Order: sequence, then C-alpha cells, then structure tokens
Amino acid sequence: SARGPYVIAGTTNSITGTIAIASPSLTSTVIVNSALTATAITVNGNGNLSGTGSITGNVTVGPSSGSTFGKIEAGTSATTGTLTINGNLAVNSMGIVAAQIGGTTAGTGYDQIVVNGTVNLDPASVLTPTLVSFTPSAGDSFVLIANDSTDAVTGAFTGAAQGSSLSVSGTSLKVSYTGGSDGNDFVLLNPVVPTLTTVSTLGSGTEDTQKAISFADLITAGDEAVASGTVTAFVVK
Repeated sequence: SARGPYVIAGTTNSITGTIAIASPSLTSTVIVNSALTATAITVNGNGNLSGTGSITGNVTVGPSSGSTFGKIEAGTSATTGTLTINGNLAVNSMGIVAAQIGGTTAGTGYDQIVVNGTVNLDPASVLTPTLVSFTPSAGDSFVLIANDSTDAVTGAFTGAAQGSSLSVSGTSLKVSYTGGSDGNDFVLLNPVVPTLTTVSTLGSGTEDTQKAISFADLITAGDEAVASGTVTAFVVK
C-alpha cells in the first residue's frame, strides 16, 4: 500500500502486480504524471489517485463497504488536468470522483478522466465537482468522464440520475450519461434557456386545431438531458 504523496514521473513506468493505495488513517496519495503500467490499481480507504499522466491497467476506486472512501481526480487538488486510463474504471460504493471546473476546456479549464475501456459506477458512488472562480454560461458543458467507443456508462452516481439537476458550488447543472460527441460520456451542462420563436401562422383554426411551436436553441450540442424540439399547442378562440 502507498502513503505518500508519491509522484510518478519520468517517461514510462511498469509495475508487475496490483498497486494498492490505502491508509488506515491519514490520506495516502499517488500522483501519476507520466505513463504507468500495472496489472491493476485499487484506491481503497483514505486512498487518493490523481495526476495528468496515463495508466495502463484497470482502476478500481473505493471499497465496496466500510467507512472510509477512496478518491480519484484528474490533475491535483490545486490544478486541473486530464488523467487517461487505458483500461476499465470501476467506482464502488465508497468511491469518490472529484473534479474542479474553472473553464470550458478539458484539461486546462476543468478536470477530465479519459477512459479507454468500460465505466462502471456503483449506485452509491459519489461525485464531488467544484466550481473554481468560474461561472458557467448557458450552453457550457463539461465532459468529466470521456468514455471511449460506443459502450454506455453502467450505473450512475448517487443523487445524480440521468437528466437530473445537480447543485455545483451553488450553480444548477444538468446531468447526462449520454453526452459528448459519441453519446456515451458523463457530462455536466448548463442548459440553454428555451426561447419561443415568433408564432404568426397559427391561423384562425378551431379549438381542436394543433400547431407545433418550435423552441430556439433548445437542442444544443451535449444538451441531451433537456433536449426537446417542439411542443404542440391548441388554438384557443
């Protein structure tokens, strides 16, 4: 097991076997800022895995029971970054995914974990995003977990169901597990407020006449959590 903080730097690093990050009391931290290959990495109680490098191997965050959490975050507690996992990511019931959001660009503006494998979230797993000296504009989206290929994210964070609203440092952001360019990323987004376009062609009609009224800017890139293109209205005479 590790205590640290231990910073893994250099060009490439290879370890045969499993790296266990844990501590019975104080926080045990491993920061991966280069290429690391291991059979697996387990982040157990009081463990913290972070960094801006790449990990080849499966990563498991948090024990499945107990009273202490394991945590993963891209970058560090002080800076944003991108952490790449060339393997599967599993976040257990006592696992935390932390993220800082201070801009709209992945890596430099906000934390992003890139997973070239499967993503499995226990229903009790915890997401702890934080806005850092930043207020999102309407339409801003943040791909916190970039899931490769077309495989869906399995499970969901506690209190963050698909399409729900999540309070992040006092700002309400929408939750999507079907976001990003390939439709399977975990995204937080500040939705565009729908605006009615001019309605001038309803005509006289009757009370039973239906007309479709479009909303401008309702469907935007990455806005899957609130996407809905039209509403149907009845003409009232």
